[in-house]
Order: sequence, then C-alpha cells, then structure tokens
Amino acid sequence: MTLDGFSFRSVQFSPVPVSPLTVTLTVTGTGTDNENENENENENENENENENEYE
Repeated sequence: MTLDGFSFRSVQFSPVPVSPLTVTLTVTGTGTDNENENENENENENENENENEYE
C-alpha cells in the first residue's frame, strides 16, 4: 500500500505522470511476457509432436 500511495503522490506533484505509468507497465509487462513465453513453449512442443507424426 505504501508503494501505491507513493506513486499516486508522485503523479500529483509531477506535471507529467509518465514515470509511475511506465513503472506499472513494466511490472505488468513482465508478468504477461512470462506467461507468453510459457504458452509459446507449449505451442512449439505441440508443433514438434505433429511433425513427428507426419514423418
């Protein structure tokens, strides 16, 4: 909660609320990136299995 309150205060004092927005984007971005990487790995495994079946 203290981090959230601090980010909101920085938005109020700074004329351009870019820094707190970028921080939240990077935090959420890393989470989605990790999920996407796992999904891509699963897709690649499925593709490899299909190729083996055709052989």
